[in-house]
Amino acid sequence: MVTLAPLGISIVYPSLVLGVKKLTKEDARPQAFSIFYGAMILGAVIGGPCVDLIRLKKYNTFNYSHKNEETG
Repeated sequence: MVTLAPLGISIVYPSLVLGVKKLTKEDARPQAFSIFYGAMILGAVIGGPCVDLIRLKKYNTFNYSHKNEETG
């Protein structure tokens, strides 16, 4: 997680900025960047408490059962 998350962000973030820059018209570019950065801030504000909720309340547990057909 410590290695993969920064690697993913370093690939995804520049491509999103380039996508906003190349795929919007000149007059709509400021609004597109505003929506892009607003979505990033909203994701950071909502994502932090969600991660804390999952980590602290232990909602990430699951029951695993396995039955070996040969040995019972």
